Amino acid sequence: MNKVRAALAALTVAVTFATTAHAMPIIYGDFVGAPGQGSFLDVTEDSPTDMTPLFEPPTLLPDSLFFSPLTFTSFANNGNADTTTGILTMIVSAAPGLTISELVINLTADTTLLGTGSMSTFSSIATAVEIEDLNPGLGGIQNFNLNYTPTDMFSLPGDGFVEVEGNLVIDLTGFAVQSLALTIEHTLATGSQSGTTSFIQAKSLDIDVTTIPIPEPATALVLLTGAVMLRRRR
Repeated sequence: MNKVRAALAALTVAVTFATTAHAMPIIYGDFVGAPGQGSFLDVTEDSPTDMTPLFEPPTLLPDSLFFSPLTFTSFANNGNADTTTGILTMIVSAAPGLTISELVINLTADTTLLGTGSMSTFSSIATAVEIEDLNPGLGGIQNFNLNYTPTDMFSLPGDGFVEVEGNLVIDLTGFAVQSLALTIEHTLATGSQSGTTSFIQAKSLDIDVTTIPIPEPATALVLLTGAVMLRRRR
């Protein structure tokens, strides 16, 4: 009986460790751009499904933060299924005297489906984006999704190896956004049948910020009026 209890206790510890390991965030820190360029602050990665890192440590480029998430995958075979989700959070900030006019997010991936099967052998990709203006102007939280080419869902018998690209352009011109909180939730999913294999892998993630000088008061009033009229039309 003592051996059984000890085995159960060890199993409980192992399960607890596995569960908490998935919830351990990685703080990459601040990536401060050169004078006149955008910065990416408090960059943090987390996952509710897998061990981190998934996105891997980023590289700062001029007005851009680049990730090579080569370990960010989903794999299923012989009737199994799998889902992998990674979450990035950060603050995107313009240099003093500048505002953010555009935020562009680009993500590439590829997928491979093998075997003789139906739509039950599949892979999918989805990326949800949330931004929140940290200064008055944008009006709270905005939500978006990346658009994927050629599509965001693949299955047998038609698909074998496919390269995928997702893109999102967020136009912030006229909102006087100097810093924003950015959250990117990226999910890869696979399913399979007996004798089939499904695999999908993220390859790159690039977050690009374009900044412009803060407009003069008269110009700012014109831009604000145009933004208000646009919102009323929507």
